[in-house]
Amino acid sequence: MASLTYSPALVISAGAIFPPVTGLFVALRLYTRRTQGIKIGPDDWLLVPAWLLIVGMCAAIIAGAALGGLGTLTPKVVDSLGSSYAKRITREVLWATELMQILSLGCVKLSFLFFYRRIFNTGHGKTIFNYFNLTMIAIIIMWTLGFFFGYLFECGTNFWAYYGGSQAYEVANCVKTTILNNAFAISDMLTDLIIIVTPIPFVVKLQMTAGRKLAVIGVFLLGGLTLAMSIMRMVIYIESNAVLFGGHVDVDMLTTGSIYWSTLESGIGLIAACLPVLYRVLVTSGIESMINSVRSAVSLRTMSPRSSENKSKASPAGSKFSKNSKAMKTSPKKKSLDGDSQASDVDMISTMPEPGAATHREEHEMSNIGQALGSGNHGHVWATTGSPAQPYVDVTNEKSAQQV
Repeated sequence: MASLTYSPALVISAGAIFPPVTGLFVALRLYTRRTQGIKIGPDDWLLVPAWLLIVGMCAAIIAGAALGGLGTLTPKVVDSLGSSYAKRITREVLWATELMQILSLGCVKLSFLFFYRRIFNTGHGKTIFNYFNLTMIAIIIMWTLGFFFGYLFECGTNFWAYYGGSQAYEVANCVKTTILNNAFAISDMLTDLIIIVTPIPFVVKLQMTAGRKLAVIGVFLLGGLTLAMSIMRMVIYIESNAVLFGGHVDVDMLTTGSIYWSTLESGIGLIAACLPVLYRVLVTSGIESMINSVRSAVSLRTMSPRSSENKSKASPAGSKFSKNSKAMKTSPKKKSLDGDSQASDVDMISTMPEPGAATHREEHEMSNIGQALGSGNHGHVWATTGSPAQPYVDVTNEKSAQQV
């Protein structure tokens, strides 16, 4: 891959496409949160600076290609410093995009972690998830700041050494950039891998059917696109660094490739961070039905003990009233708030796990999954009961409505 060529038109097209596309995804995410009545949190706001940094990266690569740097072969004629105008343009763009990419990737990684907190942080501080999540947040902050300042001062304060002189001048005045580049690429991939697989063990232990667990995990793994791109860029970085100072490759074209794939990783990573939230807009109603089913399961499970107790103690007159009330509420003309018939709600509930199987914390987590992945207030209306054992009930469900 180190021998690939990248034309100025290819570089400019990437720089022109990503700002509007990634901006659209961020706008849709914020719009979806608002229309669903879900509070916009840190996981959402972090993508705004990530997008602005991507816009900066794209502006830099367009300028670099337009000025005759990116996408051009290394000139044979050099100046007295062993460099050239095209090389300086290419290296300046490389340095700028490296710094912006680190900050952008850091914001995207933190967005994933805060998104998980929205779901699995159930208010109990002393949990495995809470400790692990906070540790990862601290690691990503240190990773971002460490590599940002590492690249900023890789030649100390002699910034000219990185982009203004020859390779020999860079080697004499800077840290060993190949080691820094490989460390950044490998750690970027490893942190992406850890972040993407984080939800899996917490979803697996929830009291849901295997099919629903796989479906929910599948929604979370939509963010795996960023992992695929970080693996691709890691391979290119390692191959490029292996031949960078060998004297047998076109250095400027090699640098263009690194910049190009860095831009792709940042843009696709931001899109991947938005996909789990935007699944309602971007995929079929099958996953949406699954999420609504999870929320219905939580509702029925939380109200089931009290409902069974009341049913066993009810008088014949009370039972008659209950049947009449049930008949009124299951009228064929009755529609659920999300537009589905009562029959479709019954179909979803019929496949739910046995009541009472989930703990109170798991109930919160399954409810949070439904909310954070986009179900919002459209499919079900939630009301508080005032009971610690039954904090929420679904008042669109007929039994929950009776209970309220």
